[in-house]
Amino acid sequence: MAFQGSVLGTCAMQWIIRVTAVGMLCSGACAGDWEVQKEFPGVDNDRTISRSIERAERAYKDRNFKQARWLYETRLSPVGDKFAQYMIGYMYANGEGTQQNPELAAAWFLLAAERGNPDLLAISNEALEALTPEARGRARAKAEALRAEHGDQQLLRRLLREDKDSMRVQTGSRSERCNQNSVVRMSSVDQTQESISVEGYCRFIRARIEKRQTYLDQYTVHGDVEKPAD
Repeated sequence: MAFQGSVLGTCAMQWIIRVTAVGMLCSGACAGDWEVQKEFPGVDNDRTISRSIERAERAYKDRNFKQARWLYETRLSPVGDKFAQYMIGYMYANGEGTQQNPELAAAWFLLAAERGNPDLLAISNEALEALTPEARGRARAKAEALRAEHGDQQLLRRLLREDKDSMRVQTGSRSERCNQNSVVRMSSVDQTQESISVEGYCRFIRARIEKRQTYLDQYTVHGDVEKPAD
């Protein structure tokens, strides 16, 4: 499945993308390796996410590309899995389960690289350089649209709303008072239930809100920045 002509670039670019994909898979920097994403205060891995990861990777290995891409796009990309976003671009780049679409591939690579991962940044830049100037502009516009739906900024805003709503529900107070003597039930990462005091729950949620808000306030899109015209 070679790249074609000036629009898709050279076979060398395809080789770079494929080798990087294999390297990332083999090194563990893949969907489900949430350790490499721990600096991002997003969604914690849980059984639902783990099952989606297992299904997506099994589908891909079985060459059920349409199923794999559907899982990457609808189950993993929305929760901030950057490898899943990369894999969607990879499948568009190589026509796996879909027609080759180099512009969409570059757009997904840009989305995957927004946290500044060096490997993903290199891939997104290679993908853009392989496009014509007109196609490059369309890819950047598509990346902006993807960030508006799947990007970290939108994800963190949603998680902050959920945290604040959850605190109000658990404390039973619009003012989010945390001096109650009751307890709340929380699900841990492995989905077991734990009892915690309302005060302890509030401390936990407030710390998470602060971390997420700080990250959002400092949010910067890494990756390609279009050079101004001379």
